Amino acid sequence: IVSLWSAIECFVEDVLVAWLANDPEFMKSERVRKIKIPIADFNGMSEGERRYYLVSELQRDSGLSNRHEIEKFESLLGLIGLSGTMDADVKQNLIELGHVRNILLHRRGIADAKFVQACPWLKIRVGDQVNVNGARVERYTDAAISYYELTLDRMKASFKIDVDGTEG
Repeated sequence: IVSLWSAIECFVEDVLVAWLANDPEFMKSERVRKIKIPIADFNGMSEGERRYYLVSELQRDSGLSNRHEIEKFESLLGLIGLSGTMDADVKQNLIELGHVRNILLHRRGIADAKFVQACPWLKIRVGDQVNVNGARVERYTDAAISYYELTLDRMKASFKIDVDGTEG
């Protein structure tokens, strides 16, 4: 669960970093230009480090702290035109995955009020142990793969690339 969620986080971050590397217009955007960093620190970074720093600052400055993690990812991808609609079941499974991950890591698997409120469809009460079985892991894995594919399809559409990989 933890690794699966981390893979999604890294995927979104890597997409943004790659976008920064290949879209000079986005690098000139007001959103990027307003990021502050001491010039000595910036000059001491490699190009790759600079991009990861910028993405981390975009995440920090996004003002999305009260939203579900998947909504944060969608908002960040929206900065580069890659957000959009998503299958409701995929979104629910990703929301659940994010909250299960947090409960496992930070609460020893014990449901708190935030978890219960975020995932009412699980019918878990505050204080209940949140258990993860094979079927749940499979559902989360399927949702993560669907999200990867959706994001890649959005990228293809953005670059006007057909399914077979040719420009259309």
